[in-house]
Amino acid sequence: MTPQNIIEQAIEVGLDMIAITDHNSAKNVVTAFELASDTDLTVIPGMEVETKEEVHLVCLFPDVEQVLKWQEVVESALPDIENNEEAFGPQLITDLNDEYIEKEPKLLLQATGLSVEEVVTKVRKLRGIVIPAHVDKSNYSLIYNLGFINPELDIVGVEVSKNTSEEEAKAEFEQLNDYMLLSNSDAHYLKDLKKSMKLYLEEANFQELKLAINGEKGRKIELL
Repeated sequence: MTPQNIIEQAIEVGLDMIAITDHNSAKNVVTAFELASDTDLTVIPGMEVETKEEVHLVCLFPDVEQVLKWQEVVESALPDIENNEEAFGPQLITDLNDEYIEKEPKLLLQATGLSVEEVVTKVRKLRGIVIPAHVDKSNYSLIYNLGFINPELDIVGVEVSKNTSEEEAKAEFEQLNDYMLLSNSDAHYLKDLKKSMKLYLEEANFQELKLAINGEKGRKIELL
């Protein structure tokens, strides 16, 4: 799952827009963004953050500059635990030629010291969007870990896992009727990269995605 392979596979399966949201890291986002710059594929810079409550939050940003600012916030909030390559494998950063140029020494598969509320507040200050991830799952879910979605959180969209329909999700979790539902391929392997929702936008970009999540100006989202 290198940036180059992801971009090529996304184009091959006919995607118009993808988000790169590695766990607690945005260090491969810049490469993916640049590789897609001369194609018709739109790459939304992002990150999947694990909060101190062990909740996964997808954070999306309007540009690379903002996601790199967020990278600094998350880096400073990660406990200083070294990655065990025998247990978790190497954490590699690649260049435009798909060559490995750096290894991330700090373990990324751990919780940060940031709370859910802190993530939402800080990401919003960077003009980003926060989407609680796979809220219908029993692991790393905002609903399962904290019991409910705090209505005071500044969020309007939540993600359900790719094998759950909108009807099933809303039937099981009544609170989801108050939010726009999203889904994604959550791909950890190239073969899993595929269409998961249909977006009604004027063009494929961050601002249009934000309108769709908010259900504004006729933009909307349909789960596939």
